[in-house]
Amino acid sequence: MAGTKFIQVLLVLAALPERPWAADSHGTAGCLASPGEAHSLLLQFNITFNGQPRCTVEGQIDGKCYLIYDCFRDEVTFMNLLKEEVKNTSDWEEHTSTLSDVGDFLTEKLSDVNPEKYKSKVPVTLQVRLMCQCKANGRTSASWEFVSEGKRVLVFDSGSRKYTEHSGGERMKEKWENDKEVTKVFTVTSEGDGNKWLKFLVRWKKEQETAATATTAIVTATSATASNTATPTIASSQSKTIVILVVTFIIIMIISGILAWLCIKRRRCSQAPESVV
Repeated sequence: MAGTKFIQVLLVLAALPERPWAADSHGTAGCLASPGEAHSLLLQFNITFNGQPRCTVEGQIDGKCYLIYDCFRDEVTFMNLLKEEVKNTSDWEEHTSTLSDVGDFLTEKLSDVNPEKYKSKVPVTLQVRLMCQCKANGRTSASWEFVSEGKRVLVFDSGSRKYTEHSGGERMKEKWENDKEVTKVFTVTSEGDGNKWLKFLVRWKKEQETAATATTAIVTATSATASNTATPTIASSQSKTIVILVVTFIIIMIISGILAWLCIKRRRCSQAPESVV
């Protein structure tokens, strides 16, 4: 299984009494937001049980999709929200690899909660939403939300490590709240990996926005220059046209005058009397 190494690491972490490196739900460690800024990371795992479980992940930064990942096929659909160079970084490779591992872990644990339902051939889809937030006041928060058939069934708050059940989530809460491994995975992934991902993804998003702004400014400046250059050219062309028309008119008038003069002179000559000898 792709998540074997991931699970082994988490099992070691589960044996640790505390997590001194992680911020709690009211901490500021790892929160990169500048004063007045707020950022969020949403990872939605769509897990379908239909004989053979399938998992896809949609990732959003500040409400905008940056990735769609197919856990089963190990395929990433990359959106243009981030700069292309991010795909060549070790952080990005670790990010997508961990998404695959977490997808495997969630699929396995959800199957164990209600095997008669999730292992049947009747299609069942669950959404598991991991939300990490860096608020404008500098505080952080992280949580997991489990949704079945459009209804919230369970919420896990990473800061307090508390499960809150809703209709249909009783068995899930009962099984997981006493499972240190599951609780540790949810906590470590959200507060550790989640905050780390939020930090580097926002940085790359800002770089992309800066590059896009610079490109727009260049295009605008180029268009303005072209417009300013074109205006005198058009005015000059119009002036030349007017001069040509005036000169042509004058020439026509002169020629018409000469022809009229010649015509009058010829008529006078034809009417003059012959001289008598």
